[in-house]
Order: sequence, then C-alpha cells, then structure tokens
Amino acid sequence: MPRSVHVHLAAWSVDTNPDGSVTFKLRSVSHPARLQRVLAEAGVPAMVRSGEICLAQGRHVLLPTQGIVKDLNGRPTPLGSVFLLGGNGSGPDKLLNWAWTIAPSKIPSNAHFVISSIPGSHIPANRINAAWEFVPKSAHVNCAASVKL
Repeated sequence: MPRSVHVHLAAWSVDTNPDGSVTFKLRSVSHPARLQRVLAEAGVPAMVRSGEICLAQGRHVLLPTQGIVKDLNGRPTPLGSVFLLGGNGSGPDKLLNWAWTIAPSKIPSNAHFVISSIPGSHIPANRINAAWEFVPKSAHVNCAASVKL
C-alpha cells in the first residue's frame, strides 16, 4: 500500500498529492537507490540507475503511459514514451528538467519505470545522457556505460 511521501533533494523530488497521484521532478539521478525506494513508497515501481544507461530490449516492449503519466501542465505523455537526452561532450553536468504527475493506482502490477542517467560532462554528443521508459517488469533491461543516440 503506497504511503504519503514528500522528499525534496537538489537532484529530485517526490510528492504525494491529496488525490493519490505523485508529482516527480528529476534534475539529476543522484542517490539512485534512495530515489528508487522513495518512488516505491509512493506506489511508483521503478528501477533507477546512475552512471549507466538502461534500456529495455526487444520489439514492442514499451507500455502505454496514457492515463498514468502527465506532464505538469496536465498533458498526457505519448503512448510508449522514451525520453532521451544527448550529452554535449563538454562543460558541467547538464541538469535534467523532467517533471511528471503519475497515477500509481493505474500502474499495472507487471509494469515499472526504468530511469537512468550518466552525468553530461562524461559523455560525447552522440551518446545518450539519460533515459526514461515504462516497460513490463519481465522485459530484459540492458545497462551500459555508453549508448549511441
């Protein structure tokens, strides 16, 4: 049973709303184990990794997010969304600016989010810096230190 959480770090925040939805803001994937635990406490199953990019393998493995995830303006995310950010190969770490409202009660029991990131200063421009997917828990997820766009 999900519980009410309100955790705010410089890198991310997770807040349970009065209607049971969860507002999740991600600026960087620091403290990945804590983020994964806090999301789970709020009823949002996730696999969170830092220092590597994790992507589900196989055709048609992405699940629809309609009715489950909205941006903070209330717009639904497209079906089977994958959000990727390319590195710039120089300069300080890029901050992600991802923010969603998630309806935990609508997440199928066999699904979870896969969230991963590599600091932007450690990755060339043609490589993935961060990824977000909604996939079956049974999907094979491959994690690597470097993934091409």
